[in-house]
Amino acid sequence: HLEILGEAARACKTDFHARTQYLHLLLYNRPPEESLAEARSVTVEFPYRSLSRRLLGVALAKAGRPEDALAEFDWVVGLYPDDADMHIARAESLDQLGEKTRADAAYATALGLLEARVPRLLCLQAYGTGRSGCVNELRDTYLSIAHCHKGGGAFAEALEAYRSAGEYGDPWGAAALGEREMLECLGREDEAKAIPYPVNTGLQDPEGTPQADGGA
Repeated sequence: HLEILGEAARACKTDFHARTQYLHLLLYNRPPEESLAEARSVTVEFPYRSLSRRLLGVALAKAGRPEDALAEFDWVVGLYPDDADMHIARAESLDQLGEKTRADAAYATALGLLEARVPRLLCLQAYGTGRSGCVNELRDTYLSIAHCHKGGGAFAEALEAYRSAGEYGDPWGAAALGEREMLECLGREDEAKAIPYPVNTGLQDPEGTPQADGGA
């Protein structure tokens, strides 16, 4: 599938959808240098598309170039200041650069944006409006909230957010893994080991804890 998309992207270099779809797959299935080369090529072809700049930032971050990644994330945030994901990406890059104060501020900005989503999503879910999509968005929002708390060192708050995410299903085991990690950070190792290690993460259980499916 990846090879077919690559051929299509090379044949239609001005097809933004094909190029970015291929780049998405490269970012998570190929070495950083390969995805970074493609991200640069896409950005040259589409320099003013926010998605191309966003993906270039991700590629730079994965290639271990947080300062350059930060410049791309800043560009996107300049256009979309309410993009919580980009504020999180900025925070991660700032953390890697040792700018803890600025990183905490970026996490706090993202956290405020994410928490503002929750009441609307809960309301939509309660009334059955787009319920399936709401469940997925609630889970993803709580996972992002947990990530912000974790980045800011608020492990107890992150633990509660991971637990909230797990209430809406945990298909990839992210909520369970996050809950275990936060319990360990809080010195509650026995509770952490009691949580079944999800089988669908592709990771090896370091403690031999009984494994469990993360659920739909």
